[in-house]
Amino acid sequence: GGGATLSYQHGDPCPRNQSRRMRLRLHVVCDVSAGEGRPEAYDDDASPEEAACAPALLWRSAAGCPLCTAASYTSLATDCRDGLRDVTRTRVEACFGGLDLPAEERGQACLAHANQMVPPWVLAAAAAAAAAAAGVVGWLVVRLLRYR
Repeated sequence: GGGATLSYQHGDPCPRNQSRRMRLRLHVVCDVSAGEGRPEAYDDDASPEEAACAPALLWRSAAGCPLCTAASYTSLATDCRDGLRDVTRTRVEACFGGLDLPAEERGQACLAHANQMVPPWVLAAAAAAAAAAAGVVGWLVVRLLRYR
């Protein structure tokens, strides 16, 4: 979706009815696939006299679309394998210009499970350090309570 309607009013007298002024209605509709597009006559159920004095044009064009923003795209990632994954982006709404489609990322670092990326000895060392810290805190609490 998206688009706009422009109305040009107060033109020359209408050839079919001199008491009326010419006007033009231009409906610009978002259509990314149309590129620049071009205006075409639009039948909006107006009477023949109305159509002669106030023609309507429909212009399907990418220029009728809102500007692309970060919200115009979504990311799709492959499963994490050996610490790497691929990320692609796709457009989730019709938009034109603005923020370009972000590039595909091949080999983006990822972490599926902690034990896949962290060597076991690091995990063991971290557990030992946490236990030692807990022991030191406990020892300090006991010492503080003795001297109260």
